Amino acid sequence: MADGPLANKRGSWLVAARSSVLDYVSRAIDKIRKDDQDTGNIDFSDVAVKVILDLTARHRIGIGGHYSLLKFDDHATPNQLLNPNAIFNSRSHNSVVSAFWDYTPNARLFVQSRAFATWNHFTNKNPSAALIGEQSVTQFGARSDLSFLLRPTHRIESGVYVRSIRANQTSNVFVPPCPGRV
Repeated sequence: MADGPLANKRGSWLVAARSSVLDYVSRAIDKIRKDDQDTGNIDFSDVAVKVILDLTARHRIGIGGHYSLLKFDDHATPNQLLNPNAIFNSRSHNSVVSAFWDYTPNARLFVQSRAFATWNHFTNKNPSAALIGEQSVTQFGARSDLSFLLRPTHRIESGVYVRSIRANQTSNVFVPPCPGRV
């Protein structure tokens, strides 16, 4: 992780990245197990970025984003290869981007507007690399809020929120041949 102020200390920035150690732990377990069973590999990584800028004492803007990746790979034994619906390879990609604008003209009024977009895509495959499931979801939205302090004991709030969601999904189920059945 790294962060710091922008020039003239009128804002800040942040960059952060992570990666799991599950894959390393899984491989270490495989080496010490005596039953020749493989635990598979799981890996997770993500990165986040954020920048905030104070344009004036009353106006502030910012933008941020996040991306993550989850990977799963299993190693099949001969008995497991007979199940065509078993998941042996999976990928999930996720991202979000958002931006905002804050306006505070005085101590009694606050206005904030935000816009965002999200995206998710995953795939699951069987031991033969045939697609079991796939899904994509995309979302866009915007929100604006207003808060006005009428008196110290009364506040008026209002806002609007709109969004659009789109999703596509594919699911496959494979029927294996059953001995003794027609």
